[in-house]
Amino acid sequence: MLMRHPYVRNNAVTFLFLLAGAISTMAQTNWTKDPTNPVLRRDTVFANLPNDIIVISDCWVMKLGTQYKMCYTCGGINYPTDTLLRARICYCESTDGVNWTKYAGNPVMDVSYTGGWDSIGVETVTIIIDSAAPATHRYKMWYAGATFNTYRYDIGYAYSPDGLSSRNVLVASRKKPD
Repeated sequence: MLMRHPYVRNNAVTFLFLLAGAISTMAQTNWTKDPTNPVLRRDTVFANLPNDIIVISDCWVMKLGTQYKMCYTCGGINYPTDTLLRARICYCESTDGVNWTKYAGNPVMDVSYTGGWDSIGVETVTIIIDSAAPATHRYKMWYAGATFNTYRYDIGYAYSPDGLSSRNVLVASRKKPD
């Protein structure tokens, strides 16, 4: 069974998983699941019209200073109100990596509603901070986008001058993949 995310990064140590339970290079092999799992839950109150009523998955966590910052895939039907299940990118933060607070303005990246290459979903982010990049492109994000009515995925790129603004929100500009 292939894993959805091929790696976990922890400072200088990179754990590389190629196949679940098969080929792997790890400095650690014994993981202990936190007894408070899950640490981030879907909002299951339909009246709230949450972005994550169907799914929360595919997280990317960074620690900047004393704050943990997470972007994750959220799945719902409400933003803006429509009749399709769409995947979006949501944001939350934590001081300990276990207790998370969702950003009230989620999603931080929505689908394109014009029928473009990412019209049914944007998800599965990877983010880096490139200190050598021009100031307007300092934060870089790659994400999967799905085309409406085909559910075929391509990789998109977004960038931001600060990535985490004063409101700690990923503010991204889209660029269509070639």
